[in-house]
Amino acid sequence: MNTKEHPYLSNIINAAKIENERIIGVLVDGNFTYEQKKEFLSLENEYQNIKIIYRADVDFSMYDKKLSDIYLENIHKQESYPASERDNYLLGLLREELKNIPEGKDSLIESYAEKREHTWFDFFRNLAILKAGSLFTETGKNWMP
Repeated sequence: MNTKEHPYLSNIINAAKIENERIIGVLVDGNFTYEQKKEFLSLENEYQNIKIIYRADVDFSMYDKKLSDIYLENIHKQESYPASERDNYLLGLLREELKNIPEGKDSLIESYAEKREHTWFDFFRNLAILKAGSLFTETGKNWMP
């Protein structure tokens, strides 16, 4: 989390010192050890305006959509074009993806949470921005002590 090349933690601490009247929300995700969680708590205690928010504690269900609905919408969109304007390659990919949705895994949010590809954290960060201040109250992270 904090290296010479990528001083994320140092940047967060510096922001907390400079912006001491503001809350600094730090969205984290992963399988953290007891020691790591203890360090996060220590960071929150030392810098009262830093709030560690675990992705798993946030309800993003209001932004969820079924993968099958997304694929079907795009398939229908492609099929609505005249045959000469359709992207048959894309249409084939969409149909294949629709067919390959695992049983009980039809959630866009769960898909991002499980795959953890290069876009997964950007996806959740953007959802967190949409939640704005409710992100803090929902996770029990009060604005100020």
